[in-house]
Amino acid sequence: MDIAVWREAIELDASKDASARNELDKLAEALKKHKAEKAAKKKLYDAAVKRYNTASTKLKEAKAAVAKLLKAKKEIEGKVDELEELYRDAKKKQGSTEQDLELYENELEKLIKQRERQPVGAIKNGWECQLWYAFKHGIQKPNNNQQWRKYEAFDFTSTPDKTFTMPHMNFGNRGQLERGLRQGLKDNSFKGEYFLMKMTGVFVAPEDDTYTFRSISDDGSYLYLGQQPLANNKAIV
Repeated sequence: MDIAVWREAIELDASKDASARNELDKLAEALKKHKAEKAAKKKLYDAAVKRYNTASTKLKEAKAAVAKLLKAKKEIEGKVDELEELYRDAKKKQGSTEQDLELYENELEKLIKQRERQPVGAIKNGWECQLWYAFKHGIQKPNNNQQWRKYEAFDFTSTPDKTFTMPHMNFGNRGQLERGLRQGLKDNSFKGEYFLMKMTGVFVAPEDDTYTFRSISDDGSYLYLGQQPLANNKAIV
């Protein structure tokens, strides 16, 4: 009930009692003060709740940020571990690669030395020729596979029967070859058959370019570039 209503009700019975009116005034003042204090406390409470809610929100945001940072830290640590593992593997592979490279270099060096042309003395114009007479070395007419295999298996490091120099080895037919060999051998009776011959020359490229080497013969021939024999009438540089 409102104080004014209380006061009106009290005044009906207490109009003749001044002391009752005084008590009524005191009560009204006390109630007014109580309401003011209650309103002030509510105001403080509301402000405290607002501050609490603000702080709580900031705390949640801070916790979320910390959790995000911890997650990022964990991911970074995982990547660091992965990179360290990759580094260790790469280091192992590098060591293995260096060993393989050294092995390949050694093998390449051996191959180059095998293919290097051995010194044959001072370079001369033309072709240095070594000739062996087939019959003198137990090789008959190559009219069967057994005799032909003897030609192919012949040891061209053995001492030749004749050594001479030819200005060139470009002959269009057998007759030209016979005449050229007779001049080189200084033997007009040479018939140009049943013999083996090794011709050695030096090619000096006049300029950087692509050069083709080939041999055409009847019967077969080998073309050597360096020291390694290649297939009949074929060569690989």
